[in-house]
This record gives sequence, structure tokens and C-alpha cells, in this order.
Amino acid sequence: ISAVVNGKCLNTSMGLTPNAGLIMGTRCGDIDASIIPYVMEKTGMSAKEMDTAINKESGLLALSGYSDSRDIEDGIARGDEKCILAQKMYVRRIVDYIARYYVEMNGCDAIVFTAGIGEKAIDTRRDILNLLSSLGIYLNEEANNFKSEERKISTDDSKVECWVIPTDEELMIAKDTFELV
Repeated sequence: ISAVVNGKCLNTSMGLTPNAGLIMGTRCGDIDASIIPYVMEKTGMSAKEMDTAINKESGLLALSGYSDSRDIEDGIARGDEKCILAQKMYVRRIVDYIARYYVEMNGCDAIVFTAGIGEKAIDTRRDILNLLSSLGIYLNEEANNFKSEERKISTDDSKVECWVIPTDEELMIAKDTFELV
């Protein structure tokens, strides 16, 4: 997640590596740093094994058994408690960052959902925006009921406009590479 002011990133959830910040498919996201030596001591894991665990065996995978949000959505529909927990933790982490950045920027003009989950996860967008209602941010349920097209999904009385804007990450990488070359 990024907080953007005048086209420049003011803050981002990513740290030195993409392992910081949000819970991801196989990455743990933000954790108490003391958990690392604790787990290493209890399990006998080496530093390399611990690195593999927090980058490739954690996150949504460790919580639910699935690293793909579509599988988690299917699990939620089946009533799978692990998938329900993973989704709640994922959404909570996103809401925490949005709220933090909202305060840091003294409000914002828009919240934009993009990329795979942001473009396609109708229920995730709903869950996130419903938890932000105390900030005067309101979801238009009908507008939110779609995937992968640019669209405003907040109500007209929402204090912050919320949008879904599709992205083409490969195209952006190619354009950036071209500019650098």
C-alpha cells in the first residue's frame, strides 16, 4: 500500500524487502521481530530456513492452506474457518495501513484498488471499505459488484472517492525499463 501526495510516494507498507507490510500469499508481512529468534530457538531452524519460512511458507498460505486469494474466497464460501480467518487478518492489515496513511496525510482525495486482488476481489474491497465507514468512506454495493474495469465504487456522499483502476504491471515495467535504457 502506498500513500501518494502530488504524484510522489509519501509512505509505503514495503520495507527493505516486500516481506514487510501486508500479509501476502506466502510472505508473513509485519511481524514482531522477536518471533524470529524465538522460532529459530524452538525449532532449530537456521537463518536460511527461517528466511524461507517467512518468505515462502507464511502469509495466507500458512493461515489458510492457500496462497491464492481466489482459493481463499472459495474456502470462505464453503465455510472454511481457516480461510475466513486469513481473510479477516488480510483485510484488517489493509485497513490499518489505510487508516494510518489517512491520518498521516490529514485525509485523502481517493482510495484506489488495483492489481489482481484490488481489481477482482469484490468481497475484499467490500470488507475493507465497510471497515472504513467511521472515516466517512462508504461503498456503493452495486458499483462494486464487478471485476477488472475502471469504476468509482464509493457512494456520492462518501468523504473519499474510492476507485478500481486496472493496471498492466508488465507494461509499466517495460516502460520504466525503456526510460532507464
